Amino acid sequence: MALNITAAEARDATQALVTHHQLQVEEWDTTVLPKEQRASYMGHLFRLTDGRNILVVPVGQDPVERLVAVNKLVDYVGRS
Repeated sequence: MALNITAAEARDATQALVTHHQLQVEEWDTTVLPKEQRASYMGHLFRLTDGRNILVVPVGQDPVERLVAVNKLVDYVGRS
């Protein structure tokens, strides 16, 4: 999915999603993943039993890619 927005707009939109859905963001160093998985890893969203929602995303992820990933993860979790 290609979005025609700036990096700053993507960061602002991501922050709005994070705030709205009360997500705790953790950046993960993906160099620990096997090489073939590093390029395709976009993130995970964990819903913990204590009610917290933890969003794990790669360190240094492109802001537009992060926005797309967060949007997809929030949408998926919201439907399950």
